[in-house]
Amino acid sequence: MKNLDILINELTLWSSIGPKQGQRLAIEFIKNKKETLNKLNKLSNLINEIKLCNVCNLFYEGKECSNCKLEKQVLYIIENFNDYFKIYNYLQNQDLKFFNLNFNKKSDYLNNIFLNNIILRLTKLLQDNENVTKISFFTPPSLESELIIKVFKKELKKIFNDRKFLFTKIKIGVPKDLSISYLNIDTIQYIFNNQEEI
Repeated sequence: MKNLDILINELTLWSSIGPKQGQRLAIEFIKNKKETLNKLNKLSNLINEIKLCNVCNLFYEGKECSNCKLEKQVLYIIENFNDYFKIYNYLQNQDLKFFNLNFNKKSDYLNNIFLNNIILRLTKLLQDNENVTKISFFTPPSLESELIIKVFKKELKKIFNDRKFLFTKIKIGVPKDLSISYLNIDTIQYIFNNQEEI
């Protein structure tokens, strides 16, 4: 059946859905057509309400990004959305200011166009937030992360030669190359409290 095959194929294009799961979902969707269409309509409305900030690269609702408007002295630089959600879910009661690098694969660290775009976004955020005095690289220890920290520190000092930033990074507590999103609450709290100046 042509349309069923297309539906299954479309579902398997979504992240983490394989052919068998796509087939099960397609059958479930068709069996409960009215309910499925109502849910998809609701999802469509929700997705349209959520925006992605072109500066800090985090999600927001409403007219402007609430993260960019937070008046905080510390800016936490994170590697990707998974790390953000892990930290946000554990530390909800704290208003922390984040900047998402949006690195999803090792090659992102070596892509000059991608990195230049990140530096432009970070520059814009820092220009609009003069109260930021500390930039904390909340990225997992790795060779790539160390390179990024050095490049960003050098570029930001050059761009903001009249502003003095304190730069910090994770000191200890995260195994090399392990994503922040895999850590438990105690470890996240520990590395928040144990950062070293760079």
